[in-house]
Amino acid sequence: MLFNPKRCGLAIPVLCFSMWCLTACSQEKVEPGQTPGSHSSESAANMPSGDMDPDLFFHAEPDPVEVAPDNFHVVTDAGFIRLLHAEFPAGASVGMHSHPPTAMYVPGDCEIVYSEENGAERHLNLHAGLCFLTDPIPDRLLSNPSDRPSELIIFELRDTVRAHFDGPDPLVYDLTRFQRLGGNKIMRVLSLKLPVGDTTEAVALQPFVAWFKNGESVTILDKQGAGAASHEAADSPAFAGTSPEPIRFVNSGGNPVQLIIAENK
Repeated sequence: MLFNPKRCGLAIPVLCFSMWCLTACSQEKVEPGQTPGSHSSESAANMPSGDMDPDLFFHAEPDPVEVAPDNFHVVTDAGFIRLLHAEFPAGASVGMHSHPPTAMYVPGDCEIVYSEENGAERHLNLHAGLCFLTDPIPDRLLSNPSDRPSELIIFELRDTVRAHFDGPDPLVYDLTRFQRLGGNKIMRVLSLKLPVGDTTEAVALQPFVAWFKNGESVTILDKQGAGAASHEAADSPAFAGTSPEPIRFVNSGGNPVQLIIAENK
């Protein structure tokens, strides 16, 4: 029988809609027994681990924190993401070290030179607010060739997380406050800016680690508007979130807030 476009006119959109439904339903959901805990580093560390791809993840050695503890500082370790604050004085150099898949945020203008074992070098002039994501970084040397300090905020993805959440995506429901800084198939980095007293819409984030600056305060509300957690940068400039429930971020201090949020996708 020959193909008749007129007879198949209705069948084609029905078939397309069916394929869309099948694709949408195949997305990973939170299964019974996998519901994560509240917004804390402790609950984040106990998140159910996914199956790590050995080609994507590796035990990064030498560990930069062990190689250069004066330059790489662990801000928080949520298990699936470790957050490092890296500081390099003018003219400083760091010995051979490695990173797993990483997102790097640049707080202020700086210069960095990466050197590989074969002698190849890459000179980077980085501007404030830049965020870039990298594949695993094998053995490299690092130096600051400039006459001013260099600073990086480094989110290291050290494990996958099986629990992923459906809900209001911040880039759909609150574009006035959230901005996408970068992303790939395993991580997404967002910037959240809150004026004094401001509150976000209720949004759902994938398991995340957030960094913010001294002098800033953030309160998290649950979907009923009750206080779930409060964070002061003076106490700890980072926190983890692992709840599948929509939440709101509130600037509860006297200064504008900017959160840099790395999600495990």
